[in-house]
Amino acid sequence: DPAQRGTWLGAGLFVDRDACLPRVVEFVSNGGKTRCRHLVEFLVPHLDPLPNQQWPSADLAALIKAIGSKVSSPSDAGGFVLDWKLRPLLNVWLDALANRVDEEAVAALGGLAEDPGLENWRGVLCRARDEQAIERGMSVYVTPTIPEVRKGLKGGPPIGAADLAALVTDKLTHLASRIRDGNTDAWQQYWHTDASDPKGRKVIKPKAEEPCRDALLSDLQLLLEPHEVDALPEGHHAEDARSDIIAIHGGLAAVVEVKKTDSKDLWTAMTDQLVSKYVRDPRSGGYGIFLVLWFGADQLKSSSPAGTRPRSPEELGRMLEGILTHEQRRTITVSVVDVSAPAGRVSPGNMGGR
Repeated sequence: DPAQRGTWLGAGLFVDRDACLPRVVEFVSNGGKTRCRHLVEFLVPHLDPLPNQQWPSADLAALIKAIGSKVSSPSDAGGFVLDWKLRPLLNVWLDALANRVDEEAVAALGGLAEDPGLENWRGVLCRARDEQAIERGMSVYVTPTIPEVRKGLKGGPPIGAADLAALVTDKLTHLASRIRDGNTDAWQQYWHTDASDPKGRKVIKPKAEEPCRDALLSDLQLLLEPHEVDALPEGHHAEDARSDIIAIHGGLAAVVEVKKTDSKDLWTAMTDQLVSKYVRDPRSGGYGIFLVLWFGADQLKSSSPAGTRPRSPEELGRMLEGILTHEQRRTITVSVVDVSAPAGRVSPGNMGGR
């Protein structure tokens, strides 16, 4: 019967996991919460889960997914046995994944956090993924030597992932000031100009994201070159993920994701792309930069998750920072570059056009 089968399959995970794991997944997936309860009751016989459940990452991910597809959430299991025993069991499995920093464990935990079938589990899975990112950053950290620190303080090359991210952020701030307040109308390179204007001073609409990225990148490269840092388009990361810009120095990398104010995923890309995928790159140490090109409040396609719309680049920056958790603010930087057209520089009839 299901109770006996759940017990024997649970025992089989310790005796011959390769043979029994597929059967356990099938047993849980093809039944309801009752089957989950029988399995969990064996794995957690008393107050604590049975020892030695730090199984391979792919196996743990398969078990979490199978149970998660049947149980509405890890904190509301809907039954005394599940509610009492599932949470400590889940903690054992997630702690095992979060403490591993190899590619398989990162991919397993990242896949669980993004699985639409585990939406109600997303909070606990994302917390485990954030813990894993911290562990991964610590595992690749190399203490700089005194000569390296001296060179860094004198404007030399960066001495760590955090230093590289700070350097790129500083150069982006400098670039933003030059675009907004310089005497070369640098903001104009982000717009399509009005061919009918003989002086070429009128603009029509913002350019697409890729040419905007390229315009910003070309200026950023010049600022980073003296520090022996290369800035390249489309950084390649795990699972074929690609960030917009990656700044590289030796074995270090700073990841930059670029969005425009009219991007449909303006409010979600920072967590769904930058945090979830790109800063998992071990070279970044978990550090990343979310860069938004501000074309004006009239160019926004959607309101913030709170239902409000920013009226300035500064307000947009604060709203985006508010989306980050306290832990994420340690390693993720929001940078908003104002490339909006000054009053009178947009051709009549084209205000807000895309």
